[in-house]
Amino acid sequence: MSFNSINYINNNGGLVMSPTLASVSPALFGSCVAGTALLSASACACNNIIERQFDGQMRRTQSRVLPVGRLTTKSCLSFCWDNSSCNHLTSGLGFLNIALYAGVYTPMKRMHHSCTWVGAIVGAIPPLMGYAAATGRLDAAACVLGGLLFSWQFPHFNALSWNLREDYKNAGYKIMCVTNEGLCRRTTLRHSIILIFLCQLAAPLTELTTWTFSAISAPLNLGMLILGWKFYSKPDSKNARLLFRYTLAYLPLLMILMYATKKDVDVVNKKEEQKGGIIKINEQKNLRLAVI
Repeated sequence: MSFNSINYINNNGGLVMSPTLASVSPALFGSCVAGTALLSASACACNNIIERQFDGQMRRTQSRVLPVGRLTTKSCLSFCWDNSSCNHLTSGLGFLNIALYAGVYTPMKRMHHSCTWVGAIVGAIPPLMGYAAATGRLDAAACVLGGLLFSWQFPHFNALSWNLREDYKNAGYKIMCVTNEGLCRRTTLRHSIILIFLCQLAAPLTELTTWTFSAISAPLNLGMLILGWKFYSKPDSKNARLLFRYTLAYLPLLMILMYATKKDVDVVNKKEEQKGGIIKINEQKNLRLAVI
């Protein structure tokens, strides 16, 4: 699964989980997909430009277009500029993500393993973009969506990088599996546990989903926890590979379960109206008191 594919899933997961939409129109869905595609492509191109001299040193990246000479740096820069412009909040989040990915995360990989936390923020922003595209705002439910993607990044990337750590080391990348193997294992297990809290408690409490989601997602999160524990206790290539493959299946399955148990839009809208009515009544009372 590619970086862009994951972003499409995350972004449109945020869109369809919006509590203000009973259904997503094809036009809105298509616009969200197109905007995500353009921003993701721009971010990837920026990353490839910055790392072009190092990509040729790793088996995983040596066939990219810049190392093999299929495109020039100038043409890639033009591509970045043309595709980075796409509702103000959503666009702002998109530009923030490009800045974090290309301007912070990419150079930071060669300086300190805390780049993984920055990368996790980058991965958490796409569902916020989808949510903002539908609602025009960010709230507690949106934060839960972002939190899910933030925590998912750690077992996903740590498992991916574990079997490639010699490549990363030779290319000069200071990521967790290279600089601190113990921390790599601990954060994998820690965020596998956090995913349980987010799914089993935070999602229904913020009315992102019903409590049914808490029950039906439990086996999925239990699987993540078991594989996270195996990687933590015995971090060999087999356990790393099993965990990585599981994270690829985990994300789309989780999004499907979330959508299937999405909070009823009429209930959410009614609560919004009631909340607005209470605020209006309080404003009227305050106005009368001020006049008196």
